[in-house]
Order: sequence, then C-alpha cells, then structure tokens
Amino acid sequence: MRGMHLPVGGACTTVGGADLAVDGAYLDVGRACLEVGGASRRRQFLTLSKASLLSECAETQACLAVSKMAATQESTAPVPPDPVCSRHGDPLCWYRLEDEQLVCESCKASSKEGHRFWTVTHAFEERKTVLEITLQTLREKLGGSRKAHGLFVEMAHHTKTQVQQTERLIKDEFEKLQKFLQEEKESRLAALKREEGQKSQKLMQMIKEMTKEISSLSHTIKAIEKHLESEDISFLQIHNDVVEKFCKATKEKEPEVPTGALIDVAKHLGNLKYSVWEKMVGVVNYSKH
Repeated sequence: MRGMHLPVGGACTTVGGADLAVDGAYLDVGRACLEVGGASRRRQFLTLSKASLLSECAETQACLAVSKMAATQESTAPVPPDPVCSRHGDPLCWYRLEDEQLVCESCKASSKEGHRFWTVTHAFEERKTVLEITLQTLREKLGGSRKAHGLFVEMAHHTKTQVQQTERLIKDEFEKLQKFLQEEKESRLAALKREEGQKSQKLMQMIKEMTKEISSLSHTIKAIEKHLESEDISFLQIHNDVVEKFCKATKEKEPEVPTGALIDVAKHLGNLKYSVWEKMVGVVNYSKH
C-alpha cells in the first residue's frame, strides 16, 4: 500500500483526494500517537496509510472542535448583575443618611435640599465599624452571662452540700436526745427539705433563664458575625434589622444574685438545743398532767 508523508509545517495536505487542514496542533497529535518506535524512528518522516491518516485527522479535528466549543461557552457565561435602583434602574452608588437607604445618582439629584449622602464604600466602612463595636459589647455581655450562669450552677451545687452538712449536724444533735426527740428531728429535717426544694427550684429557674439568654446572645452574635462578612450592598440592605436585634439584646437586664438563695443554716442550727429543750419542757409538763 502506497504511504503518504506529512509535511512538517504545511497548512494543508491532500489524502486520497480529500483536502484536510493540517496545522502545528494536528502534527503534534500525529507525532504523539505514532512515535511508538525506537529513538531512530523519531528522527524519520512519519509514513501513514491513507485510511490511518484520515482517521487520525478526523479524531483530532473532533477533539479541537469540542475544546473550542467549551471555551466559547465559558467566555459567554452570564455574570450576575449588580443591584440597581428599583425606581430608575441605575446602579446603587449612594447611601442617604436621613432614611439610611441606598439610592442611585438620579435619586440623589432629586432629593431634598440638605440631605446628606455617603458613597457606598464609605457607608459600608462606617456602619461596619459601628457594628463591630456593638458586637464587642454583646461579647462582653455574653461573658458576663456565662459568668453568672457558672455562679448559679455553683450555688446550686453548694446548696446540696449545705443540705448534706446540715442534715448530718441535725442528726448528730438529735441522736443525743434519744427516742423522745425523734419527732422533733423529723420535723426539722422536713423543714430543711422544704427550704431546699423552694430554693433549688428558684435557682434552677434562674439557671434556665440564663441558659436561654446565653443561647439568644450566641445566636445574635453569630448573625452579626455573618452579617459582617457580607458585601457592601447586602450589608447595608439588612443593616437596620441587625442593629435592631442588637438593641433588643442589650436591653435585657443584667443577671443579679438573688438574696437568700442559699440555705439559711442559722435558722436550722441556731440555738437548736435550747429550742428543743423548751419544747421538751412543754412536753414534759404536759405529760405530768
């Protein structure tokens, strides 16, 4: 079968009566596919059969066509439009201070005399700075709330310790009074348990409220942190809502340590023997009758 020689730099060649466009890229593909021999073959002209050359060139042209099509599609991909004025359709490039709204050049020109305007970039920086300060305030408030929460939890644990210690002391005192003092002992223990229940319930309620406040503050802080990552237009569009959340969070009252939250140990142990002795006198006198 008669072979054909590929010209090294030719722009076109005729194979079997068909004209095929051949450029440097086609030749590179042909060489890469056909260089399967030794080092000596690479230095020789490539000789292909008509059918083989037609097949190789057709495949190469198909690959290049797909690549060019993909590149064309990427270059013509639509770009998201910038936000524009709903009234004039112009770009939003100004921030009006009187109503804190984004406006276009036409809105600025038609605004009332005396209205003040900032560029979007300047407004973004100013509002972002203010919001960063408020964020720090919220973080400090969160720190105070967590500290108070820890104090309340510690107080709740301490009441249980107080109950255990007071119970032991009460038992020690009553064990000295023999069987006659059993009812008095049970009465005082019951009073201690009632106080524990009341004060523990109050502390648990306060802990629950503080947990809720911490969750709310954490959510607000995350929302502000996410807002700070927004672009200038998106940032300014929802800025008022974020500031409103901040104001609402800062209006919450600071937690206060409740008065009389711990067990009144003195009430249970103060003058215990004397108080019991007085009751014993009454019981003894009554028994004599």
